[in-house]
Amino acid sequence: MKIDKMKEAAGKIISNGFISAVEYADKREMINRITTGSVDLDNILGGGIQTMSITEVFEEEAGGCKGKVAYIDTEGTFRPERLKEIAVRFGLEPEEALENLKIYGGEWTDFSGRGELGERQQKLNLLLSKLLKLADEFNLAVFITNQMMADPGANMTFVADPKKPIGGHVLAHASTTRLYLRKGRNETRVAKIYDSPDVAESEAIYAITQGGIDNVTE
Repeated sequence: MKIDKMKEAAGKIISNGFISAVEYADKREMINRITTGSVDLDNILGGGIQTMSITEVFEEEAGGCKGKVAYIDTEGTFRPERLKEIAVRFGLEPEEALENLKIYGGEWTDFSGRGELGERQQKLNLLLSKLLKLADEFNLAVFITNQMMADPGANMTFVADPKKPIGGHVLAHASTTRLYLRKGRNETRVAKIYDSPDVAESEAIYAITQGGIDNVTE
């Protein structure tokens, strides 16, 4: 009787969202990786931007899986002419590339002051949870860009880089892979794996050109 009750309880747990590790492994076999346009950058990401997860990129200041892109423009910085240049570089039809991109540039709440921090984090957590659920359910790649700010406690702990990405623990926990970009020599950029359960900490050097991202050989 005890065994039957244990089986019944286990069945209820599994039906409430638990799956076996074997099922989870099979699900991860469906993951795709979207190229960044740079072989070196793809390599440190384990092949490119991963689906079923959130990839966050932050800094101081394409490929595609043959699908469509939803672009949430929170700062009004999207430029269609730039996308056309990148499409030409990769041998794509510019107008078709624009057609496959859906843009949302509606109003976004502006929070200011520490008094609104709690509300901001709650809204951010809700948005990220929805994005992660969509990524997992429909095998999508979620790619977000972030900014950095000065870390008040860095000087007290003698941290080499006294800056950190904004968003706090909410954004840090939601992002599967976090990529730190910084300026390199001349016109190059350095991309470093900041945190990831899938790939080891490593760096790649690349350059932003008129047609997108290129490798840099030193």
